[in-house]
Amino acid sequence: MNEPSVFNARLTLANNVLHRVGEKKQIRDHCTIHNLYALLMARATAEGLRKLRAGMRQFVFSRAAYAGMQRWASTWTGDNRSNWGHLRLSIPMILNLGMSGMPMTGPDIGGFWDAPTKELLARWFAAGVLYPFHRNHTQNGSPPQEIWSFGPEIEEICARFIRMRYAFIPYLYALFFVAWKNGWPIMRPLVFHFPMDPKCYEDMFADTEYMAGDSVLVAPILWQGKSERCIYLPCEKNNDDINPASIPGLVIKPALVEWVCHRTHRIFSGGMKITEKVPLDEVPLFVRRGSVLPMSPGIMTTAQAFSQEIVLDVYPAKTLDGVIYLDDNQTEEYQDGKYSLFKISGKTDDKSMELQVRRAEGSLSPAWARINTIIVRIACYGQKHDMRQIKVDGKLLSDQAFLIKDDWLCFKFSDFGPDLKIEADWS
Repeated sequence: MNEPSVFNARLTLANNVLHRVGEKKQIRDHCTIHNLYALLMARATAEGLRKLRAGMRQFVFSRAAYAGMQRWASTWTGDNRSNWGHLRLSIPMILNLGMSGMPMTGPDIGGFWDAPTKELLARWFAAGVLYPFHRNHTQNGSPPQEIWSFGPEIEEICARFIRMRYAFIPYLYALFFVAWKNGWPIMRPLVFHFPMDPKCYEDMFADTEYMAGDSVLVAPILWQGKSERCIYLPCEKNNDDINPASIPGLVIKPALVEWVCHRTHRIFSGGMKITEKVPLDEVPLFVRRGSVLPMSPGIMTTAQAFSQEIVLDVYPAKTLDGVIYLDDNQTEEYQDGKYSLFKISGKTDDKSMELQVRRAEGSLSPAWARINTIIVRIACYGQKHDMRQIKVDGKLLSDQAFLIKDDWLCFKFSDFGPDLKIEADWS
């Protein structure tokens, strides 16, 4: 808990408390300075934890914030209410905070004040599946808000979204590394990657859809009683109002963008508006075609995310790209370069795939940390295939190493070095 609290309560400093500020020791009252007070409090806490737990990471979570807070603490979007309006507000709030330099943030899922309905809680869990910060939280004395308090159906629906989030932990972890290194948000507005597409500036899409990194788009249901919604899938178009050369560091994806439905593997062209039916236990999630996503194989805790196995989900296109980020998950040694950033590149055609994984940065030893098995899943896009052969660094895998399951061509292997080459042929 941090400044500002509720200003008509006794739990905060009085507004007329005076502070000496800056080199000139100017006098300012607390009402003027309280957000800077919050920044300094978070800094003192972080520095204290570094002394107490030398070399280990710390987690500081602050109610209030000020410019530069991301160096010391994360924050949340405030004490919200259990209503649909606050669910809708959560997306632009996180996007704005991310673009303002605060990548690690999120709302109280379900709402802090009042009590959510079953439908609201389920839809909020769906919307938050790839929030940077995900927690179900409510005030002291409110009705129980644990997912099992709403009956077995809602418990299973919310648990499904939690499992989905945990499957994405390796992908999200790489985004956190990018946020630390480059300052880019984890949860991004559509215009971050598609600034030339005018549809991405329309409120009905800009405020209700979001990108998690550059490869995944989430478009949840945000209105009570709705079971379908209009979704816009971006592409690059000319926009006379924007000059890309005038925006330093602008990230523009290729003009031809295709999207793959995460659940059905249906392919959609970018630049389309589609209407999707969305049952209570689903969330519209689309993957940019050509992406290779690092995933987890059915973990129950975040500690298991990088314990032994990692999954590479491949969405075939002419060219492929992705990243894997690994470190020791505990210490601050990543700041000294003790990590592994693997760049994934490759290509596919109708009957084959070539994938290269190369360590591009870092000095972590061993390079793959605790990972000793890689599982590769290639989306079939609804077509029937038979795997012919797979080679890893030129070595042929046995027929028992691969299978076809749920529209995926799947195989795994355990003998690999820091850099590897995967070749797969099918018919």
